[in-house]
Amino acid sequence: MKFRWIRFALAPAAFAQLEQAVAEVTHLLKELPDSSWGRPGQHPSAGRRSIKQQVRGMANHFNEHVTQLEGMRI
Repeated sequence: MKFRWIRFALAPAAFAQLEQAVAEVTHLLKELPDSSWGRPGQHPSAGRRSIKQQVRGMANHFNEHVTQLEGMRI
């Protein structure tokens, strides 16, 4: 890939942002009372989902991206 060095140079900043975002969400979820995990909300494409369902879906989606990154060659 012609611009491979750009991906490599941007990776530390991108991972730092990702790490910060995950830390913020983790903090918010730890503060959530147990009684709120079943509370429903409306996802734009998935429809009615509880907070627990949404968090599980996001975690699975995150893991899919981790797998993609592990398969990349820089």
